[in-house]
Amino acid sequence: MRRWLAVLIIAAITIRAAHHFRTPLVPGVDAAYYLIQTRALLDRGTLAFADLPFMFWLQAGFAWLIQHLTGISQSAAIITSVKLLDSLLPPLAAWPMGLLGWRWYQKNQPSLLPALVPAAAVCISAPMLRMTGDFQKNALALVWLALLMLSAHTFLRRPGWRTALLPLLALVLCGVTHVGVLGAAIVFAALLLGIAALTLNRTALMLKCCLMESSSGSQRFESRSNGCRSDYFCRETRRG
Repeated sequence: MRRWLAVLIIAAITIRAAHHFRTPLVPGVDAAYYLIQTRALLDRGTLAFADLPFMFWLQAGFAWLIQHLTGISQSAAIITSVKLLDSLLPPLAAWPMGLLGWRWYQKNQPSLLPALVPAAAVCISAPMLRMTGDFQKNALALVWLALLMLSAHTFLRRPGWRTALLPLLALVLCGVTHVGVLGAAIVFAALLLGIAALTLNRTALMLKCCLMESSSGSQRFESRSNGCRSDYFCRETRRG
């Protein structure tokens, strides 16, 4: 299953990279926005326009690395960085979605379809490919949302502070990447907490009922035992 997920991710990266590198500039109507923000970070250390910064931090850091490793101009490094990151990062959403589908279905008859269908939907479907170039922050934030869904499922299966760290990290990453996806993540987290609370309350109620039943059963057993002992002593007294 993991091999097919890797194939899907590589195919999505190839398609997005082909779309990006067929033109000298970044394709898309709003793509220049990412170039401006990345250059502003490199030149002044601040964004040109107020926005959630995580995607631009990645692009600026990668552009700086490319420029100093290859010796190309800053403009060429910025363009290469924006194109590469928008080609490489968004298809990674297929991995958590595929694993989540696999977990959901493997209890029944094992099949690759429940893993590959959601994975394909988030990496090579037409809406996702249409986001190439224009909606780079949105596409990266969807990776964090997919990670939140998978890690939340892990937390529900094994509640604890260790399994709670990854969902919290995914929620924070959504919060510094894209405000719209952050809103969706908050709604998802609220629904998840509500379901978890109901599940925990139901489990606690069932445990309480079981404890009460076992307690009443033990009391009945003890009363019967006391009755048997009193009957025995009465019979022994009469014989004596």
